[in-house]
Amino acid sequence: MKLKEWQKNILLAAIVIVVGFALFLMAFLLLALITRVALVLFTGEGESKAHGLSRAALLVLTVLHLPFVFRSKLPDSLKAAYLTLPLMVALVMLGIALYGRPLWMVLVSGCAVIAAALAYLVARKKPWLYYSAVGYVAALALYVRLTGMQI
Repeated sequence: MKLKEWQKNILLAAIVIVVGFALFLMAFLLLALITRVALVLFTGEGESKAHGLSRAALLVLTVLHLPFVFRSKLPDSLKAAYLTLPLMVALVMLGIALYGRPLWMVLVSGCAVIAAALAYLVARKKPWLYYSAVGYVAALALYVRLTGMQI
């Protein structure tokens, strides 16, 4: 049975969502590991410094891998799924950094991150799957923020 074009597109979008979510869960496991190491290394300097450094390290790690993933021979669906990881990590880190600030400040900062990602995709002329990945992340982050969900 051969899939129709719209069926294939729905399947690809589902792959992006499922793989992106799995990557996001693994990233938080990695964050827990990095935080444990940072807490051991910075025991005398305060817990908040260790947490801040570990979050920054996770963001840097995910963003630094992006060019390698984009240049790889992976299918676009997996590349788009990986794109959701640094975007979601960046938005979560922004939310943590701006905790207690007015909602508009968090939303404007998040929109700036999303706009930068979209500008990159337009400049690189990426397929629709990448844009849907960015839209998925933006919608999910907005939902989490507006409902007050705890991560």
